[in-house]
This record gives sequence, structure tokens and C-alpha cells, in this order.
Amino acid sequence: MNTEDGLRVRHRFTDCLYWNLFFLIPLIIGSVAIARSSTLGVLVYLLLSAGIFFVVVYKFFCTHCPHYIEGNSTTKCIFLWGIPKYFKPQPGPYSYLELTVTLSSIILWVAFPLFWLYLHPGLLVVYVVSIVVLIATIRRNECGRCIHFDCPGNTVTQDVKAHHLGKRSKQ
Repeated sequence: MNTEDGLRVRHRFTDCLYWNLFFLIPLIIGSVAIARSSTLGVLVYLLLSAGIFFVVVYKFFCTHCPHYIEGNSTTKCIFLWGIPKYFKPQPGPYSYLELTVTLSSIILWVAFPLFWLYLHPGLLVVYVVSIVVLIATIRRNECGRCIHFDCPGNTVTQDVKAHHLGKRSKQ
């Protein structure tokens, strides 16, 4: 698990594989709903998804993460493995703009297929459930042991944060 003080300090490729498979569920459901009406719509959705996650979220959110900041030339985290670090690391807390842009882009990604999903209520239910389960599973399994203390979703206790930061400053 690569933990230190109960915190996940390193991820394995299997972690990334697991979380990306989990993430693919709503992406595939949204794509299937759109594909029933528009092949071009699917292409737009997939390009939008790639742009949101490989440009917007990577630039405005990931560049603050300790997994991004560490010395490797590629990322090794739960969602991105082996992707070159083409943006400058930004240690420290997020600005209001960075959080707003990141959250807005994720909302756009979630909302984009809703029109087509509305036309297929069964897929809509599975889509909503898959998004809720993805978020709940990340919160349950990652946020309480994540070393990205500036993340708004981090739920590591202050005592553990202080202990971990104290150990790192001594190194």
C-alpha cells in the first residue's frame, strides 16, 4: 500500500488501473446514451472529457498535489500514470479561481450527457448511481489517507497532518 503514518505516500500502477476502470463506468454510460442519437456527439463528449481531465484538471488541480510535485518527470497517482508533467508544479493551497475552474469543468463533464440520458431513463439512473458511487468510494478509500493536505476533499485529521509534516521537515 506504500503508507507512512497511515497515509498513502505512493501509488501503484494497479491503484491507477482500479480508479480509471471505476471512472470509465459513467464515461461509457454517457457515451452509450449519446451514441444512440449522435456519433458526432460522442466524439465531442470524448474530446471534452480528455480536455477537461488532461488539460483543465491537470493544470488547475493536479499541479498542487504532492504526487505531481515530487521529482519524477511523469505523474504516478490514482488517476494519471506515466503522463508527462507538462505544467509547472504549484505547491501550496489553491486559489479561488483554480478551484472554481476545476469544479466547473467537472460539473460540465457530468452534465454534458444529461440531455441524452434523459431520453433513456434506465441509463440515467445507472449514470447517476455510478457518479455517486465513484465519489463516495474515493471519499471513503482515499481522502482519509491522502497526503494532498491542500485538497478541499482531504479528511486526514489535523494530528496526523501535523505528525506527517513534522517528519517530512526533519528529512
